[in-house]
Amino acid sequence: DYEIRDDSDAPSSYDAYEAIIPSPGISPTHPIYATGKILPELDFAYQYLPEKCTVIAVTGTDGKSTTSWILYSILEKEFSGKKSVYLSGNFDIPFSETVSQIREKWEKRAIIVVEVSSFMSAFIEKFRPDYTLFTNIKPDHLNWHRDLQDYVWAKMRLLTQAKKKSIINKQIIDFIWENSLNLTLPLNSTIFEKQEKNIAL
Repeated sequence: DYEIRDDSDAPSSYDAYEAIIPSPGISPTHPIYATGKILPELDFAYQYLPEKCTVIAVTGTDGKSTTSWILYSILEKEFSGKKSVYLSGNFDIPFSETVSQIREKWEKRAIIVVEVSSFMSAFIEKFRPDYTLFTNIKPDHLNWHRDLQDYVWAKMRLLTQAKKKSIINKQIIDFIWENSLNLTLPLNSTIFEKQEKNIAL
């Protein structure tokens, strides 16, 4: 059983609920976070995903929608007729809806490209993407996160949760050092950077 509520019809007590799945934009200062019952949507849906499906998480301050779309388009063409490829998450289609579609079709080996915002990743524990791509970072959403370090940690959760490999832009590492922030890269991380090329005509 479930209920859908907002602040206009909030219950006087949350004792009756086993879990509370907040919409990503709900601030961590909201009273529901004090209940200890918060279950991120990514964590909730991931437990129902068939084991052999591949999840690729894409995050970053800018360009994650474009990167997700390009990656999805490449994979869809590559695996056409072999397995389904889905675009999900912050890209207008909730991850839970994608998982539901996969289960309804009895698919076992689908590929899911999930665009993940810092709101979505801040409290994840069970969501384990196979791969994570971290495109770039700059100060953002500091009205939601406690500070810049908290924003970075929310993004880094996707790297530490990755099962196979994380790919991170060197710009992110430079940004973290320049701002005296903390960073611990998982051992399965690969760093890339933009290569400037001079072309003679």
